[in-house]
Amino acid sequence: MLSAKEPGEGTPVNYALMIKCCMSTFIDQIPYSILESVGTPFMIDHGLSQYQAALIPFLTPMCTLFLHPVLGAWSDNCKSILGRRKPFILAFSLGAMLSILIIAFCPLIESSYITVVFILAAMSANICSEMLSVPSRALLNDVLSVKIQRKVTHFMPPCVQ
Repeated sequence: MLSAKEPGEGTPVNYALMIKCCMSTFIDQIPYSILESVGTPFMIDHGLSQYQAALIPFLTPMCTLFLHPVLGAWSDNCKSILGRRKPFILAFSLGAMLSILIIAFCPLIESSYITVVFILAAMSANICSEMLSVPSRALLNDVLSVKIQRKVTHFMPPCVQ
């Protein structure tokens, strides 16, 4: 197993475990990248004003402001056979991926409701990716001791710190 010890330190850092735990943060960044590059032009091309298109990225943090503490408490008390964090990581990862697929196929759909479908999928992708950060960070805190967390904060992506 990939690990390293600093000279004079007795606690090894398990980098393979850290990388596995950080993989869920990868999908956390995909919806933002897609929606920043494709989302606003798509919404403007389909009848939304620039003001309305700018409101969509603003609504996600407003929703998650209230959902983060609820999810954190729910995740802390989860008694699943998969563990406390993994069911939430899987659910929000699948939700984000499904929303991204809907966004990808929106240009192919001929319907008067396409803008509404796109907005709902965009908000769902953003909310899922934002909510994915809660159990992902908690999993790192569960797996790594405080001493190791202090040693490896330079290794973790900024979205996890």
